[in-house]
Amino acid sequence: MSTLTDLRYVVAAFMNRTPAAFSINGQDLLQQAINNAKRYCQRKLNFEFARVQAKVESVHYLNGGSLTAAKELSTSLVIDVKQIRAAFLTNTGVPILVYSRDKHLQRLRRQLDRLNVPVLEQSTYPVTYPIGLVQMGKTIYVTPPDTDMLGGTTFTVYLDVIKWLPPYRDVITGTASGVLAGYLVDTGKNFVALDVKIGDTVKNMVSLATAVVDNVAATQLHLTGDIFPVTAAYEINPEADHDFLLDYGQDFLVYRSIAELNYFLKEDERVVISAQIVQDSWDSLVKWNDDIIGNTAEIDLD
Repeated sequence: MSTLTDLRYVVAAFMNRTPAAFSINGQDLLQQAINNAKRYCQRKLNFEFARVQAKVESVHYLNGGSLTAAKELSTSLVIDVKQIRAAFLTNTGVPILVYSRDKHLQRLRRQLDRLNVPVLEQSTYPVTYPIGLVQMGKTIYVTPPDTDMLGGTTFTVYLDVIKWLPPYRDVITGTASGVLAGYLVDTGKNFVALDVKIGDTVKNMVSLATAVVDNVAATQLHLTGDIFPVTAAYEINPEADHDFLLDYGQDFLVYRSIAELNYFLKEDERVVISAQIVQDSWDSLVKWNDDIIGNTAEIDLD
């Protein structure tokens, strides 16, 4: 298992530098390159490990609802939906059709034309079609808008989705402002606002001792070890951001990050990296994703 800190040091080592060398004008170019590589992966491929169950509550029978309000079913945390794979009107129900607004309008148009409905009557004509979920950008709605069938004017839609993985958070640096056994204290920081999470790693930059965050307050972090007997500079690494790409796609993240960071270096200092090794690592990642469900038993739907 690799960590984000490991990844940062590996990329920097390939380029014969330290991670700190990529911080320019307050911007961490190393972190940006790694996040760009992560987003590149997700734009190119729907990862099976990014598939989760979600719900959108208070969907209106006429106005629909927004995917920006989608919550992961297991955590109730809001997620960024990349793609809807299936939709349900109950948590344990049968999936309903999912299609774009264009497809919905085309089907409606065909039905009205087939029935030869006069133009002036088309907007109120009682057409019939299977229940389905229509997506238009970030908006979803269920058709037909039948409150009896939907159970009211608002209802919950359950979804299988591919979610976007959030970018890795930035490394936070500073200097402890006080000493409290088992804590990192910095009255100049708001650790809650900085989104420090339980599971992140704190490093004393003088002794190089490390400990894990197990409680977060505004100006204090409770740690699993007493690593600040005196005030010292520190570094907080966002290890709570660990995900499957760090486990199974680290090689591609390394090579893709190097390719991008090469533009940061002078031409005679750039790292030569083979396009073939980048492609091979990508092909291997795609094969791994395909094989996750590739060996499951096929069901004869006929």
